[in-house]
Amino acid sequence: MNKRELLSMAIAAVRHKTSPLFHAVYKERSAQKMLFSVTEIDWDTTNDDGDAPECCSCHHENDLPENLTIEIDDKYDTNPPLNEALSNEREYEDIIEDIINQLSDNYSWCINNCRITRIQ
Repeated sequence: MNKRELLSMAIAAVRHKTSPLFHAVYKERSAQKMLFSVTEIDWDTTNDDGDAPECCSCHHENDLPENLTIEIDDKYDTNPPLNEALSNEREYEDIIEDIINQLSDNYSWCINNCRITRIQ
């Protein structure tokens, strides 16, 4: 095959959505967001010794929310059902971990426990 034929085949594959590259780009661009309600958050506001930390530049215990809404990309193989609290089932383990990591990164504290419910 010459270059022109190869180019024509590549263009046809993209037009007909048979190209793996096209599918990867399409899936990435069409990914929607999922909204989760995180409630009953029990923040771990102790240091490694189990004591309350001395004053620092991070959020104080009184500033930490008990409830909030968080948005994450719909990049998972399984989507949790709406309006049902997620449990520690393996199929939602990655989603739960991403939500907790994002909250810990945003607020500079770990989380002991919380309730996570998909709302959209």
